[in-house]
Amino acid sequence: MAVGNGKLMERLNIPYHECHLSGTIVHMAIAGEYSGHIVISDVVKPNAKTAIDELKSRSKKDNNANRRQGRKLQSRWQSFLV
Repeated sequence: MAVGNGKLMERLNIPYHECHLSGTIVHMAIAGEYSGHIVISDVVKPNAKTAIDELKSRSKKDNNANRRQGRKLQSRWQSFLV
């Protein structure tokens, strides 16, 4: 059994059918004979924009907190070095 992309089918000299759909195309062959392909693709979910906006907001908050923490640590280390 061989499972992979078109390059694998070519390397194994297995004639295959081109697929022009959007997504990841996975070709399959059994005993050197092409069996077919599947297409793996994502579908944008209705709440995707809200989820991305929430992640961006959290990231900004985390970055600000990390900067504050970094300044605190830096001032502590400087007091030891003086």
